[in-house]
Amino acid sequence: SVWVPGYCCYRRSIYLHFWYHVMSMPEEDMPDVNHSAGGFCAKAWEASSHVRTAVNTMPFVQQLKEGTLSKDVFRHYMIQDSAYLLQFSRALCIAASKATTAADQIFLARSGSRAVDVEGELHKGFLVKFGVDALEKGIPSPTNSNYVNFLLATAHTQPFEVLCAALLPCFWLYMDVGTNIKQESAENNYYQSWIDMYAGEDFGKGVCTMQELCNRLSANSSAQVQDAMLEAFLHAARFEWMFFDAAFRLEQWPNLRAQGRKE
Repeated sequence: SVWVPGYCCYRRSIYLHFWYHVMSMPEEDMPDVNHSAGGFCAKAWEASSHVRTAVNTMPFVQQLKEGTLSKDVFRHYMIQDSAYLLQFSRALCIAASKATTAADQIFLARSGSRAVDVEGELHKGFLVKFGVDALEKGIPSPTNSNYVNFLLATAHTQPFEVLCAALLPCFWLYMDVGTNIKQESAENNYYQSWIDMYAGEDFGKGVCTMQELCNRLSANSSAQVQDAMLEAFLHAARFEWMFFDAAFRLEQWPNLRAQGRKE
């Protein structure tokens, strides 16, 4: 793979972000992983086919595959991902507080705790090397804000089952992207490390754990809750497309002070 400045720290952070809990959890506490995503996941996967197609064909992902994505765009994406992780961790911790089994509580609580650790690693590693200060790093874009507000609102107002479904796309769609683009990734791709990590077997273990949780919760839920789970999954999946798109556009909040001076 090609070395990206400061990227090994970022890889370590993402690695921790999604599957550290599977490898560090005592074997007796680990949920059973269903590698064939049936039940809720099969339904959600089919219902989100148009979203996944849009994600895998969008310029951000295509240029990652080709290794031609602007480094300024990737830097902006990294800044936003760092801000996102802080709020994603809050949603995971709230989910842990709602869990009804020890194994689920351990899985989600560790995920939330480590997501905060990841933010610190990002600051000390990749973001510092790119000259990103704490103030800049702490300003979520409009799309980022909308996404995390949706997750936190779901965490505070919806049942545990719906919250877990809303958290699932952040795991699953990244694996789908990594797997798809790895098959056609350009030789000596500048972003090959990012691609390899998300297409890797180890990352897939974390995804399967979250799939298993959502399948189990759905199987024991009413039809009304199952419908709410699917809607939450699809809403979060659309936000994943929007997150990549916002990074590609270098999305910022409008400068209303400057606009006022022009008028």
